[in-house]
Amino acid sequence: MLSYGLGALGLKSEYSIVERTERLGLSFAVITFIPSVSIVVSLIGTFAFMQFMGFSLNLLTLFALVLAIGMVVDDAIIVVEAVQANFDKGYRSPYLASTDAMRSVAMALLTSTIVFMAVFIPVSMIDGTSGAFYRQFGLTMAVAVGISAINAFTLSPVLCALLLRPYTDENGQQRNNFSARFRKAFNAVFSVMSQKYAAIAFRFIRHKYLSFGIIAAAVALLLLLVKATPTSLVPDGDTGMLYVNLTTKPGMTLNETDRALQQLDKKLATPPASPTVLRSAAIRLPRKAVTRECSTCR
Repeated sequence: MLSYGLGALGLKSEYSIVERTERLGLSFAVITFIPSVSIVVSLIGTFAFMQFMGFSLNLLTLFALVLAIGMVVDDAIIVVEAVQANFDKGYRSPYLASTDAMRSVAMALLTSTIVFMAVFIPVSMIDGTSGAFYRQFGLTMAVAVGISAINAFTLSPVLCALLLRPYTDENGQQRNNFSARFRKAFNAVFSVMSQKYAAIAFRFIRHKYLSFGIIAAAVALLLLLVKATPTSLVPDGDTGMLYVNLTTKPGMTLNETDRALQQLDKKLATPPASPTVLRSAAIRLPRKAVTRECSTCR
């Protein structure tokens, strides 16, 4: 059945998968496949790290994974675009195009990865209850970006060398298939949009006061939104106060209750807690409360 289907499409059964997609004009599908594989590998590695560290799937870790999808795909896209640029320069060998592309973008990929990890790793050093959530967010992002960099240096170049082919044939002529026509149409539309964008940009450059007015309005709106919206996804859980309720046996006097509170004060006043204590003992109350201020509630 497969041989009959390939024969109906004019493809021989001995053609490889790359040759079949190339003859069908589906090269753009291969280009899309490489970043998709990078996303899947990075997410699987990140989930394995989360399982190893005991992280849970909460709002912040899911938010980190969503951001990671947009970041990890960039590295693979950069590699694919660099290989395609070498094909446009006249490269015929996918291997040479991939190796030369990695020589040109390797330092950029490494630098961007270090910058991203330098931003997200310090977030994991926040203490307290809120810090536990931010620690999961920061480490999840850092690990996802790190795995993406490893993919960009290993998996993506290999896939490019195995799957990508130049758009021209052996004679240097542009192939007339669906992929080539799609590429021409896309480049034409993109060129028109670029010209319109450049015209709008030059218009703003000529009208400087309009540009400064828009920037001032954007800054004012930003300040208004900062004051009107919460500044954190995780509320502050540490109020700096520790409340301890002490209930004595029925029939005990007020002096006996106070002595019990003094013993509790000695235990609560040990470092690193603050020695400032507010104690209150009373009769005919269901509970006798003692409150103490501390630097960190643990």
